[in-house]
Amino acid sequence: MACGTANWPPRAGRDDRRAVRANQAVVVGTPDNARLGELAKVEGWQVRRDGHDRLVIHGASATEVGRAAAREGIVLSELLTEPSTRQLEELFLQLTGTEVRP
Repeated sequence: MACGTANWPPRAGRDDRRAVRANQAVVVGTPDNARLGELAKVEGWQVRRDGHDRLVIHGASATEVGRAAAREGIVLSELLTEPSTRQLEELFLQLTGTEVRP
């Protein structure tokens, strides 16, 4: 039996990448939340506010959000990918009714 490494490590397929994008969140700061929020909805992304006057977008990568904003002339002051563990923390806090204290 021959051991080969041609297929190692396994490459993520297109569906795998889509699943990762759907689970990640992109945090965006912009002076034009309304326009970016509408653009995100048109693109089919889920949008919510984070309580710090920023938008949190699910279903897109930071690159996709940045390019779409640039295409529409929307200025961004912040653009970062939120780790998925943060989403799990938020879900836990929502389910348990716990508040986040600074």
